[in-house]
Amino acid sequence: MASMVFKSNLLKSDTSLLEVTGARPVRRGKVGPAVVTVQTALMRIGHEMPRSTAKKGSPDGIFGQETHDAVEAFQKAKFLTIDGKVGPNTLTALDLAVYARQPDKIFPIPPTIRIFGDPVPKGLSPDQTWSAGGYVDRVTHIIGSLMSRSRVARLVINELANGIQIRPDINIGNPSPEYGGGVIRYTPGNWDAKSQYHAVPNQWETLTADAVLLHEIVHAMRDTLGFTPKDKEKMDPIVHPPKKPGIDKDPRPADLLHFHMRGEFNAVLITNIYRSEIAPHLCTNTIKRNEMLLLRRDHFTGHNSLPLRYAHVFHRTGAVKHYISRLFNDQKQFCDAIATIGCSFNPIRDHKYDRVYGHAA
Repeated sequence: MASMVFKSNLLKSDTSLLEVTGARPVRRGKVGPAVVTVQTALMRIGHEMPRSTAKKGSPDGIFGQETHDAVEAFQKAKFLTIDGKVGPNTLTALDLAVYARQPDKIFPIPPTIRIFGDPVPKGLSPDQTWSAGGYVDRVTHIIGSLMSRSRVARLVINELANGIQIRPDINIGNPSPEYGGGVIRYTPGNWDAKSQYHAVPNQWETLTADAVLLHEIVHAMRDTLGFTPKDKEKMDPIVHPPKKPGIDKDPRPADLLHFHMRGEFNAVLITNIYRSEIAPHLCTNTIKRNEMLLLRRDHFTGHNSLPLRYAHVFHRTGAVKHYISRLFNDQKQFCDAIATIGCSFNPIRDHKYDRVYGHAA
């Protein structure tokens, strides 16, 4: 059998993949560099793998259940044989998917964003060596990836009216990102220069480092435009899907969406549109679209994610309609631009469509 020829830089760099055959696939139980490459490839095309990156913030090279499930999800999306094994056909499809994501245009980071690698965070473990230059490079790479891969991210970043700083969190043991006073405190993962995830137990485990950073940039963008007083407005939990009085039972905890403040609603909303844009597999139900999209709870109720049921009518929930309308009132041109993005979960687009054309009750 002839050796495989790869197009993506990632798969080209791993010569061990040339040994993959139908009889010798990369599969469950395998450990090593080939698994790291497969996991990295899956992550680059949007398959979030928090358990495989939890220990050090980067792929662990262990082909376990999470990797198996991600491979099956990829195979299903590409109409391949669904067996969880990475043989030649799956590897070829994975290579092409990664190649398609390689940016063909570089968007320079605007001067409104300045990245600093200090101060050195407290609480570094003995095996962690802080590198200010490494931090700057890592965050620069994340922002460059955001701008190259996503129109949502470019719209948010280009909307920044004033300069902001991005600096490491003061304490490495609790690197929950936070924006305030023109500064984003953010450290991707439990410091590792190659970290793809914000690896904080029970907090951001389902969100990649780029989504976490974009969430904070949304806050910064709104602040530089003067909307912080509005964004501090407190919000009651939103019941979704809406209940019919006297007919439906009281809402279950899973039906309550907690945003706490309007600014959190805006940041969660826009970040999830971004996630849908770059990772359409998050919307797994092909009949009733995007019922399984993960919508993050806010800082004040546990940082965890939960399945958003009936996401295709999310924009028609009363409170959601109200707050999206207010976002349009604040930033109409920005929202009109977001509404042109054709990803499956885009409540801003769907809200605008309903407002213009109406919808059946």
